[in-house]
Amino acid sequence: MFFYAIYAAALALPKAMGSLTVVGAIVSLSAVGLIFMPDFTPLTFWTNPTMMAFAFGVLIARADLAELGPRRGGLPVLVLGLVSLVILNAVPFELPRFVSSGLPAALIVSAPVLFSRQSSAPRVGLLLGDASYALYLSHRFVLRSATLLLLPYLPSTAPAAWTFVVVVSLAALLASMGVYLWVEIPMLRAMKPAR
Repeated sequence: MFFYAIYAAALALPKAMGSLTVVGAIVSLSAVGLIFMPDFTPLTFWTNPTMMAFAFGVLIARADLAELGPRRGGLPVLVLGLVSLVILNAVPFELPRFVSSGLPAALIVSAPVLFSRQSSAPRVGLLLGDASYALYLSHRFVLRSATLLLLPYLPSTAPAAWTFVVVVSLAALLASMGVYLWVEIPMLRAMKPAR
């Protein structure tokens, strides 16, 4: 909600400045968190460098609106994102989360957004893109349910861990599409003014 509050405040600025102001605010707050590590709970939360993921998203959206991506080469960028996610989380020292997970996630997201032609995207890919906000809101419920209902019955092995990851990821994607189709779209239609 803090990110959305920052973004809402930036809407009062000229369009060209709004996104850059949001990114600047997030980068500044994240730098404060990295350097000073405040232990006052609200400041700890508001300066958490994990917020950099929102900055990456804003930059990807601005690049898409400006049509800066080449609209081809999405697969290599996707593979680079997935490989970097594994490598950056396997290094023998701890990296900030926005580096180890945020940068790879930004590559994974930018692959279909900036490096692929929308006209050639499969319909399920477009649906998943439309359902991405529903995924953001609903995935924790799926993860919590799976943790309570599925995890106790799995052995403590690497294959079982990967099985859990795959099953939960698929369940979260299916749930998000359901929320998008049966909750978000009807709500948006109901909020449109009658003509």
